[in-house]
Amino acid sequence: MAVLGPVSTLARWRDPSMTEFDFGRGELPAGWTALRASPTTYIDAGVRRTAAPNTPVFEGGALRLEHQATQLLMQYANGTPFQVSRMAGYWSLTRTVHAGVAMYRVTPNEGDPGHYVDSGSIPVNRLAVGTRCSAQVAVKADGFNQLRVEAFSGAADRRASIAFNLITGQVLAVFNGGDSSIRLSVTAMADGVWLAKLENFDTVTGTTPMRVRVVTSGYSGDGVSSFWVGEPQFEVGPRCSSFIDVGASEVTRLPDLILAGGDWENAVGRVEGAIAAEFDATPGNNSTNMVRLANPSGGDRIDIRRQGTGGVAVTFHNDGASVAASGVGPWPARGANRVAAAYGPDGLAAYAAGQRFLNVPTAAVRPQLFNRLELAASGQVTAYISRLRLYRTRPPHEQLLAMTGV
Repeated sequence: MAVLGPVSTLARWRDPSMTEFDFGRGELPAGWTALRASPTTYIDAGVRRTAAPNTPVFEGGALRLEHQATQLLMQYANGTPFQVSRMAGYWSLTRTVHAGVAMYRVTPNEGDPGHYVDSGSIPVNRLAVGTRCSAQVAVKADGFNQLRVEAFSGAADRRASIAFNLITGQVLAVFNGGDSSIRLSVTAMADGVWLAKLENFDTVTGTTPMRVRVVTSGYSGDGVSSFWVGEPQFEVGPRCSSFIDVGASEVTRLPDLILAGGDWENAVGRVEGAIAAEFDATPGNNSTNMVRLANPSGGDRIDIRRQGTGGVAVTFHNDGASVAASGVGPWPARGANRVAAAYGPDGLAAYAAGQRFLNVPTAAVRPQLFNRLELAASGQVTAYISRLRLYRTRPPHEQLLAMTGV
């Protein structure tokens, strides 16, 4: 999966009033602009890579859009992201890159099952009680084949953990404290690297530091066998986002924003039409996408987004502040995962899963001359958009029902 700059890709379908943008081709249409003032990372064939600022990222046949996120962990005084317990003399400060991940080698002592590697701690009171957070860390076997990754606060307040085999990826044990909304997973990368994720756990107290720990507990070392551990990440939000380097202070990755231009600027500027978005259909993906059709000068806009795993939402704003109309439609269990919003002199309508879930007459919404299209993530979850269809004239009701019901 490549990271590409803007290139031309416009494909007309049989409907002469409609233009389709297919992001599965791994490129933006001519004249479109990717805005993100900081670099980001992405996974390409199991290898972590870096994308420069203001470049789009494509993953899995879709345009990836990320929210702003902050790496809450910081380096220790020795310039590394870790401290090591009960492994004096067995810790290498030399970084080696595996699958694009900068990693450190750790050799547990012989006969002692209580070793652990700690990230830097998040300062006391940095997070409010009950804040939902996610953490991730990459590890790799080098003779030592079993580990446990956990997020915790205080001496014994473990919030979530997952133990697994570093050769096969087999999960050996999990802990979520009875919270079924916590997600625990291990994903294979290249070169024998495994990425462990702990997602959507909460903070119990705002006065105890939080951290990420890699533990050998229960698996005694021999003073020779080793494992590699990469820089961990700890962020606020229900899902892990792309990796952010650990620095001497907190590091923030700025959000993605895609602005349409070129041919689209010539096609918009009408008081009637429709916009349809096809979102990522990966099972269990809780992505929250946002497509915005706007009139910046007037402050009016239509927002289309996927709302968690339960539905899609369309919101029409008047004057940039007041919400004139809003509705949540069903999310199809199967199919193309499409949502559409049609606007015109007779009002606003929204469609999903072959149903119309919003129908607001002209009296409630004021038709506008929309002239800017924006794509972004909404909320604290990475978004994926596969295709976009833009109609210069408003399609018939039956056509929109059929299109979103496929």
